[in-house]
Amino acid sequence: FLFTVYVILGLVTSFLFGRYPGVVPDDLIAELCPSIVVVCVFLTTYSVWDVMACGVAKQNSGISDKQYKDMPARIPEEAFLAERAQMNQVEQIPSFVVATFSFSILVNGHVGALFALVWAVMRRVYAARYRNSIGIPLMDKGLSAYTVPCYMIINTMLMSSVIQALRYILSTRV
Repeated sequence: FLFTVYVILGLVTSFLFGRYPGVVPDDLIAELCPSIVVVCVFLTTYSVWDVMACGVAKQNSGISDKQYKDMPARIPEEAFLAERAQMNQVEQIPSFVVATFSFSILVNGHVGALFALVWAVMRRVYAARYRNSIGIPLMDKGLSAYTVPCYMIINTMLMSSVIQALRYILSTRV
């Protein structure tokens, strides 16, 4: 079901925002610069806020100086949540980068940057909320309010890129 939704959203965005398939923008650098800014800023904030926050949480929990054999069976919640937030970002980054640049090159760079910006802001809020949810049960953290729209954005961009590429391939066979 979800795959069908993503295909439909990809079709809509390809035809609504996409250039004629195979047409390169007049200024490719200008088309890609907004997406480059969004991706680079997100990756820098990931390094500073997610990776560093994970290390700080482990230090604050007193586990950063332990050898693996001396680690507790369950790490303190602060460290666990920071690590999960950081690992979840890692899981999303490859799709984010591929979706942003394939969409920006094949469909529309300005719309791609806008989608990427919305995704990046939501992922920043998601990570902060996850890290700061000590004592709150998983289902009460409200994380799906961020993860579901982010999946929708990324998969729409990916499928729109696929549709745009297929439109080009099919137009060159005629």
